[in-house]
Amino acid sequence: EDDELIMRFTQPEGYMIESGMASDCFSEENGDSSVTRYLSEGKFAAALSDGMGTGHRASRDSTATVRLLGDFLEAGFDRTVAVRLVNSIMVMKSADEAFATIDMCVVDLYSGETEFIKNGAEPSYIKRGSDVETIRSTTLPVGVACDMKVETFAHHLAPGDIVVITGSTPHVIMFLGFTSNGQIQCVHETGSANNVTIGVMN
Repeated sequence: EDDELIMRFTQPEGYMIESGMASDCFSEENGDSSVTRYLSEGKFAAALSDGMGTGHRASRDSTATVRLLGDFLEAGFDRTVAVRLVNSIMVMKSADEAFATIDMCVVDLYSGETEFIKNGAEPSYIKRGSDVETIRSTTLPVGVACDMKVETFAHHLAPGDIVVITGSTPHVIMFLGFTSNGQIQCVHETGSANNVTIGVMN
C-alpha cells in the first residue's frame, strides 16, 4: 500500500475569469446582492439580484436569492431548475412580498459558451472590442408567480470579452475585466438605461 500512486488527469481550462462587483447605495442598506461561484465541469457562474423596494427588506430578499441560487448550482442542479427552486421558495414567502430579480451568466471555461438567465432583470452587456451587445428579457422577478417563465440566452465568448450585469439603477456595476495597469474596465450607465459608456475605475 505504501507504493500506491494515485494520478488524476484534467483538461486545462481555455479561459480565465477575472470578476468583481462595484456598488453605491442611496439608503442605509443596499438592495442589490451578487455571488460568483466556480462550478463542477469547468464552469463559472456570476449572479446579481435586486430585492424589491429599498433598505433592509430589499437587501434580505436579494441576499437570500443569490445564496440559494449559488448553493443549488454548487450542488449540481441545472441552471433552470435552480431558478425554479429559488422561485418556489420565494413564492412561499409571498405573503411578505418577497420578490427579487435574478440576472445570471454561466460560462464554460473550456469552450467559452455562455448561458444568460434573466428574470425581472435589467439589460446585460457584452463588450467585444469597440462593440457592445445588449441582452434583454421581459420575464417577471422570482416570487411573483408559481408558474414562472425562465428565459435563457446563449452566447459564445471570445478572449477579451467583458460581460457586465447591472442592477435596476445606474449605481450598480458588475464587470469582468481589468486594464494592463490594474484599473477596472467596465460598462456603466450614465443617467438612463439607454445611455451607456465604457470607462475605467481605480
